[in-house]
Amino acid sequence: MPTTNTRKTTASPPPRRPVRSASRMLMGATLLSGLLLLTGWRLLERPALAGAQAAFARRDYSTALRLAQDDLSRHPSSRPSAMIAARCLSQLLYADQAEPLYTAASRGQPLPIEAQRDRATGLFTANRFELAASACHQLLATYPNDAPTLLLLSLLEFTRDRFAEGAEVAERLSRLPDGKADGLALSAMNLHAAKKPDQAVAVSEALLAIDPSLKTYRPGAAIFWFEYTEDLLALDRAEE
Repeated sequence: MPTTNTRKTTASPPPRRPVRSASRMLMGATLLSGLLLLTGWRLLERPALAGAQAAFARRDYSTALRLAQDDLSRHPSSRPSAMIAARCLSQLLYADQAEPLYTAASRGQPLPIEAQRDRATGLFTANRFELAASACHQLLATYPNDAPTLLLLSLLEFTRDRFAEGAEVAERLSRLPDGKADGLALSAMNLHAAKKPDQAVAVSEALLAIDPSLKTYRPGAAIFWFEYTEDLLALDRAEE
């Protein structure tokens, strides 16, 4: 009598479906949208800060300062508002009032490069030369080839009658692709003031070769030609 196979066949489990990358992308997009909505809502809750940011972007520093101070009155620990207020005060020539706000905005961390430039420039225009020089050197320690700061520091040294130092900084500036003309112009100013006519003439002629209209010579073309002539006379080159 034939034997009947009574074993039950066990069905294989269905294969697992892989998690679709589209689902992950949708989840990520949903989270990002929620974050953006939350950020926007927070700005809507703080119209003074949003207004200060907009006013600063269009260089309306008086309005930006007023709105930033308004936001600070409600949120005293706000770093963004402190930063805007500080930079506005620098632009408006209130360097001393800006200093504590820069401290509040930094909280021991380095300020953004744009804020450091504003601070140094504000101190310079407020005749706080020692603090301005310190601010420039601090910035250059991190960004040694920052052309605007090298230009400011050379002008600062010229203003302080530190002509050798001003010429040295200007020479550094002249080695940068975006600072050659400004560097040569500042070198000519400092070297003439330092009574180094041979070097001043050489630098002045190099400047004329690349900037014959003397747009980069801040005291003006008339002053340049007067000083250039003085340097030529000091070298007994009056015929030139």
